[in-house]
Amino acid sequence: MNQDREQPPAEPRFFCDSMLGRLAKWLRLCGFFADYRPALSDWQLLTHCRDQGLVLLTRDRALVRRWPVTRGYVEALLIESDDYREQLRQLLGELDLSPREKPYC
Repeated sequence: MNQDREQPPAEPRFFCDSMLGRLAKWLRLCGFFADYRPALSDWQLLTHCRDQGLVLLTRDRALVRRWPVTRGYVEALLIESDDYREQLRQLLGELDLSPREKPYC
């Protein structure tokens, strides 16, 4: 086996905060891992994202400012729209992703 061959980048895995439950459902239908636990506190969800290597998806600007996401602890994407269709377009466009053929179950 050739050890020098580059591996394709890992598929991103997401965590949708409590404002993005519908987006989590649609991400799963598009074949992506999308964790959603609305009962978690901000600290718990940020710690969970960091520990599991999940990309945090949030509409909460204050949450992004409070946590040192820019220092590599948690990768986060601030979702701009209230509409789940626009949210999905933004996410897929910014991360250059395409829906998969099979839903993530």
